[in-house]
Amino acid sequence: MAGLKFRVLLDSKETNKIFRDILISDNENFETLYKLILNAYNFNEQQMASFYMSNENWDKGHEISLFDM
Repeated sequence: MAGLKFRVLLDSKETNKIFRDILISDNENFETLYKLILNAYNFNEQQMASFYMSNENWDKGHEISLFDM
């Protein structure tokens, strides 16, 4: 089974940087990734989230939101 590995960084002024490595099947969607991230950090499902395309400099590009605003 092919898959994708994401390194997720929780970066806040209150805490040190906290990493989680998340593995996901390559046929899953962003909603599944969102739920895995929430679970990895013990967040509730009331959290808003967006994913962004970026370039090699990590400049934020196209937004992929979970909900239509």
